[in-house]
Amino acid sequence: EANRRRGTTAEYFLTAASASTGAVLVGLRKTPRMGVLAAEELPPDVVLPELRQRGVELQVADDLAA
Repeated sequence: EANRRRGTTAEYFLTAASASTGAVLVGLRKTPRMGVLAAEELPPDVVLPELRQRGVELQVADDLAA
């Protein structure tokens, strides 16, 4: 999909989308604090809409067999 829509690999597209999302959040001062942050520290309700704007949709599936 990334190749068809953007002419790149999925790896490059997801890396660029994530990096640009992080930069936007820092610029808008929407990060929980200044400094280096782990991805787990970013609030999903802030990150996910920014990723969606860049064409990244995430889904959670539980496929564990009982």
